[in-house]
Amino acid sequence: MLRSLVGSEMCIRDRSRAVTLKGARLGRGEALAVVQPGTIEEALASLQACVDADACVVPQGANTSLTGGGVPRPHAEDRPQVVINMRRLNSIQPIDAGERFVCMAGAGIFDLSVAAGRVGRESHSVLGSMFLNPSVAAGIAFSSGGTQMRKGPVYTERVLYAVVDSNAKVRVVDSLGLKPTGAELYSKLEDSTLSDQDVLPNCALKGSLEDYKNQICEIDDTVARWNADTRGPAPNRSEGKLPVSYTHLTLPTKRIV
Repeated sequence: MLRSLVGSEMCIRDRSRAVTLKGARLGRGEALAVVQPGTIEEALASLQACVDADACVVPQGANTSLTGGGVPRPHAEDRPQVVINMRRLNSIQPIDAGERFVCMAGAGIFDLSVAAGRVGRESHSVLGSMFLNPSVAAGIAFSSGGTQMRKGPVYTERVLYAVVDSNAKVRVVDSLGLKPTGAELYSKLEDSTLSDQDVLPNCALKGSLEDYKNQICEIDDTVARWNADTRGPAPNRSEGKLPVSYTHLTLPTKRIV
């Protein structure tokens, strides 16, 4: 079934070829298949097929797996596991004159930093692991911390992602803040044809924790940052949603003189 959805070359069953079963810091896991969708519709259909087959789904970005979230667990499950690798969905598109970038789930944070630099901006995600080019979606799922107070941990409320509802059906949640929807939106994301005319001008949803730089400096009875902080939409610290695309805030480049 999965091969009919994404093509036989993009549904890997041969473990000798399935390099995505091993992360940078964890050993090789066990999976029935590694699926590499090339379109949003293929990703959604693959997820539904796994749900219908009662298989565990491991969403995966760049397979750096620094925290282990993208590697299937060996001998620790009672159902077959399928890895859905999103790396082929990797477009990075500027909107709002480069103040924001719309990134698909497989886009890498190093690639994003290069794209932002072309318009005099810098990525929100500046991490020690940037040279590995981990995916922007992983940063959302695990709330990557970064190195700069003015940016704070990775966070967004403008996101497109898939969930499985109580009737075991895949449902798409869209809060990207863009005018196109459905097939038109998917096409613009995949073909990199978004423009500023596609942006909802009055969208008030945040692309970062804007007050973090002040919050982290306050000395009071509240916690500035903690593990399993689940504020915001479901993909933030989700460790399990299937993210498709999200709006990534950039900032003006600051130079130290």
